[in-house]
Amino acid sequence: MSTNRLEDYLELLIIRQAARRRDMVISGGIFLVAFISFIAVGLLGGLAGRSVYLVGALVVVFGIVSLTAWVRLEVISGSIQLIENMGRTEAPTPL
Repeated sequence: MSTNRLEDYLELLIIRQAARRRDMVISGGIFLVAFISFIAVGLLGGLAGRSVYLVGALVVVFGIVSLTAWVRLEVISGSIQLIENMGRTEAPTPL
């Protein structure tokens, strides 16, 4: 492990980014499968009445979860960019 705190924090953020990317892929995949199956079952006439609203609400929840995972990934990516820019030091220009 390095002695620089910024480098250590950057390594931690990269690990968190990989975890958030995995979460986004999993939740996005579940949302896509649920949405496609909702459309397919709806077109086949298997849903009627209240069940449409219940299944539709479930698909919306999966969509919100995948959107939340994507936002968390973007926050981590922004933090990584911030730490990388903080790590870059430029020599002061003489007056």
